[in-house]
Amino acid sequence: MTRGAVLAVWAVAVAALVLCEPLSLLTRGRTASLGGLLEQLVASRPALVAGFVAWMWLGWHLFAR
Repeated sequence: MTRGAVLAVWAVAVAALVLCEPLSLLTRGRTASLGGLLEQLVASRPALVAGFVAWMWLGWHLFAR
């Protein structure tokens, strides 16, 4: 991937996270807020472990190099 493509992917991911809260407020709770998404992630142990492993993989491949 080129640097521009990587930055575009990061921009889309950050925009999705930032837009999560206003979208939740505008739809009066029909869509999950960021807190709701994280709450669902930690609700079950397999999802929590998968999130932790994904976070470790992301940190190793993007921030440790």
